[in-house]
Amino acid sequence: MLHIFALVIIAIALAFASKKIWGQDIGVKELVVLLILPALIMIGAFEYAKYDSLESVENWNGRITEKTHGTQGCCHCRQVCDTCRDSKGNSSSCNCKTVCDHIFDYYWGLNVSTGDNLSVRTCEPFESNEPELWTRAVIGEPASVPHTYTNYLKADPDSLLVRGAQARYLDMIPDFPHVYRLYHVNKVLALGVEVDRVWQAGLEEMNADLGAQKQVDVTVVVTKVNDPTFADAVETRWLYGPKNAIIIVLGVPEGQRQIQWARVVTISRVEELKIELRDGLMKLSIDEPEKALALIRQTVDAKFTRTHMSEFEYLASAATPSTGWLVFLYILDIAGSLALGYVFSQTDPFKENWGRRSYY
Repeated sequence: MLHIFALVIIAIALAFASKKIWGQDIGVKELVVLLILPALIMIGAFEYAKYDSLESVENWNGRITEKTHGTQGCCHCRQVCDTCRDSKGNSSSCNCKTVCDHIFDYYWGLNVSTGDNLSVRTCEPFESNEPELWTRAVIGEPASVPHTYTNYLKADPDSLLVRGAQARYLDMIPDFPHVYRLYHVNKVLALGVEVDRVWQAGLEEMNADLGAQKQVDVTVVVTKVNDPTFADAVETRWLYGPKNAIIIVLGVPEGQRQIQWARVVTISRVEELKIELRDGLMKLSIDEPEKALALIRQTVDAKFTRTHMSEFEYLASAATPSTGWLVFLYILDIAGSLALGYVFSQTDPFKENWGRRSYY
């Protein structure tokens, strides 16, 4: 609230400053516009920037349903013009036409059960090779697609987060897994613990099966830290994770394979699910991925209900644009207000024609 008030005050102050600088070259109507227009623009830009700062990404999970390949109009076209001269010898472009390098181009894509069409490559000429990623893709293969959403938790995280997260743990946690190579995601983060590849494959299959049905994205973090408060650091670092996320944090101390502690991090209010996973996983070894994955799948399928982000919309009033946005808004406010004042000093848009200006 303080920033929007400051932006409006700056805009109003610069309107009077413009009047002071250019004197009678700025008329009454122009002064009114200088007082109102920049202030309104700042209010609108601030609101846009505020909601832009709340943007987050969640992964939608499904399967590849189709590999598409076909032709499209040529993308490699340009305008070619002749040079013509008039009776006075002045040159200009004429007889312009569009020239393309090919009759058509090729595209390759993948359709996913999430409803997305992923473009592997497009605008490729006839002689182009088939993309390796497209060739390797298999119909029925698990696929994750990033989708943006408004994350109201980012507006006021201090009101929701556990304050006991230790800084030394925060530095150990990487960014939340993001999509790479178009539709792949690492569903298992092993932090100092060696885990079997069965975990990754099993979680991919689980998310592909439950993703649309339960609107869920399951990620497992395995750490050698023998301290359950490490999960608080995950919660703080990832702000509970995306709105459809279930993050299962497992503690396997160095030199051991038994799961010593388990916690579930999610914004959804599923306390029974958290308790069942915590108690069940602590009976297993990290070398028993089939048993652990079966327990996770069964519990998520039976107990998970996604909490809608709209329930946290009340936090939006506390949102503030990012630092980058604020710097841009202040520069725009100052430069825009002064530029508009200068334009009004050199023109007469309202035809007031008073003061020192002359018109021809």
